Amino acid sequence: VSVNNVFHFSSLPNNQFAEILINDGIFKSINNFRKFVTNSTRISGYKSMETLWNLLLKNYDLSNILNVYINVIYDIAYPNLINNTDRINAIDKLMRFLKSYTSKLRINNDVISFDDFVQWSNDYAPYISKVYETYVQLIVWKDVLSPSFSPFSTPSISGSSSSIVKDYDLLPFAIYSNRLQGLWKKLYTSENDGMSFNRIAHHILGYNGPTFILIRVMDESHTIIGAFADDKWKEQNRFYGSYKDFVFSFHPEFRIYRVKSDSNQAYRWLNMRSYGMPHGLGFGGTIDGLGFRIFIPESLENCIARGSCLTYETGKLLSKNDRNDNNFEIDIIEVWGCGGEEIVNSGLQEQSNHRQMNEKTINQARKVDKAAFFNNSFDQEFLLSKTMQHKREMNDRDIT
Repeated sequence: VSVNNVFHFSSLPNNQFAEILINDGIFKSINNFRKFVTNSTRISGYKSMETLWNLLLKNYDLSNILNVYINVIYDIAYPNLINNTDRINAIDKLMRFLKSYTSKLRINNDVISFDDFVQWSNDYAPYISKVYETYVQLIVWKDVLSPSFSPFSTPSISGSSSSIVKDYDLLPFAIYSNRLQGLWKKLYTSENDGMSFNRIAHHILGYNGPTFILIRVMDESHTIIGAFADDKWKEQNRFYGSYKDFVFSFHPEFRIYRVKSDSNQAYRWLNMRSYGMPHGLGFGGTIDGLGFRIFIPESLENCIARGSCLTYETGKLLSKNDRNDNNFEIDIIEVWGCGGEEIVNSGLQEQSNHRQMNEKTINQARKVDKAAFFNNSFDQEFLLSKTMQHKREMNDRDIT
């Protein structure tokens, strides 16, 4: 079988990386082709990253290779947005995050090495190799993927769009966690569902799946921050959650703040009933002393976003110059269910079941209350004395 018959050139997007693949000599012999496919898809994520890095190194200077690498990842994930200005800004934002991380690793050396890049990807982009691996798998084998292969799924907003971000803005989160790949479904938006804490709680409770909270702050910079909850929300008077939860800033700078290795495990908070405890939604920190890392009170006023806490990595969230000013007001807030189509649909179905059960419980409680009320002679006399007197008179008439 010739290489041309196996490799589906029609699947290649019309971009710079496609030209590199075609002109590199990979497809001049079966042996070259087999080696390329094996190194790109079959050995390890490290090997596939190294294969792509070396491929680009043949065509670009070392000082530019990292920028080209990230552009290739975006080309693969979003082939129809090659020269989109917003996409270029998104890439630039991710590059600044990467460089801020790798600058801590290097001394007197501005060039980011492959090992630096691998270390960053291990911490903040463990699925970046999957983008390239999936691409090679699909263009080689097209729709016939190995059952054991778990492909990368580009994040996709379903139904109504976000007023805060675009689809391609979500790629940095998807290469960080596979729970942020695939289909996203809007659960709540302040623009359509009303700026109300009760509405937020109503739309997240019962949903059995990961959720992604986006907040656009009411300030001159249009700051965007948020948090990720890896599992379902519960209304209770103590912290809970998962070590996979995280908080982030997205604009003007992109940063992900993971759970610390010595975290106090105060991942998440949602309380609306318990007296003596903060009423609201929060992430990280403590309920007293230093306080929450992010906190949205029931009033939705004087919200909090701190630069440090005992739970998540330290780093700036708000774009204010005064580090002691941790308060903000919400312009728009959105909550998205994510994790892919199967998880989203399952989560929505469980939420529907949860709401039906709650409604049934409330209706049963109302019936019990009414029955108990009408069987209680004291309540009848005290609250409905005239009505009950008329009832007795009618009963007396029937007897006579």
